[in-house]
Amino acid sequence: MGIYMLQIKQDLQKIHSNRLTILVALITFITFSLYTLVLLPLYLTLNSNIIYQSGLIVSILLYAMKTLELIGMLASYGIIIYSLYVTDLKSTIKISAVFLGVTLYKYITNLLVSWFMSGGIPANFISDMSFTSFLISLALETLKLAFIVFISFKIKSSAKKRMYYTHTTEADDIDAEDDIHSFSFPLRKIFNKKNPVQVSILICAILFMVEKIIQYLRFYIYYQLGSVPVYLVMFVSELVLAVIMYFFILYILITLDNLTMKYTAKLNIANENNYIEKLK
Repeated sequence: MGIYMLQIKQDLQKIHSNRLTILVALITFITFSLYTLVLLPLYLTLNSNIIYQSGLIVSILLYAMKTLELIGMLASYGIIIYSLYVTDLKSTIKISAVFLGVTLYKYITNLLVSWFMSGGIPANFISDMSFTSFLISLALETLKLAFIVFISFKIKSSAKKRMYYTHTTEADDIDAEDDIHSFSFPLRKIFNKKNPVQVSILICAILFMVEKIIQYLRFYIYYQLGSVPVYLVMFVSELVLAVIMYFFILYILITLDNLTMKYTAKLNIANENNYIEKLK
C-alpha cells in the first residue's frame, strides 16, 4: 500500500508539473505576443506620427503594453512559487526555464520589431544600444527569477523544519511530504507572516517595486529631469502598485490551488478505484 501511494504521489507531481509548465508557456506566450507583435508596432507607428505622438492614445497604448507585460510576468511568478508546493525543486526549475525561454522570445521580437519599424537591422547590430539593452534586460530578468526561486525555496525549507519542531494545532495532523502544502494552503488570511507562501509573494512584489524605484533614481541622477516631489509621488505610486501586485499574485495562487485540489481529488478517487480493482 505504501509503495502504491508513493507511486500515486509521484505521478501527481509529474501531472502538476506538466500542467503548470503548459500554463506558464501559454500565459507568457499570449501576453508577450500581444505586447510585442500587436501593441508595440501600433505604438511605434502612432508615436512616429507628429499628429498622434503627443496625444492620449499613445499614452494609453504605452500603459497597456506595460500592464500586459506585467500581468504575464506576475502570473508566471505566482505559478512558479506555487509549483514549489505541489511539485519539487527540479520541476520548478524546469517551469522557470520555460518562462525564461518565452521571455527571450519577447526580447528578441521586441528588438526585431523596433529595428524593422525604424528602417531595418543595423549593420553592426552587436554594438547597437538596443542590442546591449536586450542583453542586460535578459540577464537581470534571469537573476531576478533565480533570486525569487532561491529565496522561496529557502523560506519553504525553513517553514518545513519549523513545522516539524514546533507542535501547533495547525501542524499536528500534517503527514509526510504533503505537510508543507497542507500547512500553507488554503490561504485564510490577507497576510500571515508565518505562511511561507505569502512571505514569498510579498518578497516578489517588493522586488518588482524596488526594481522600478531604482530605474526612477537612475533616471533622476543621470538626466536631472523633474522635481523631487514628482519623484516622491512616483515612489508612492510604486508602493501602491506593490500592494496591488501582492493581491494579484495571491489571487492567482488561491485560484490555482482550488483548481489543483479539485483535479487531485478526482485523480485520487480514480486511483483508489483502480487499487481496489487490483485487490479483487
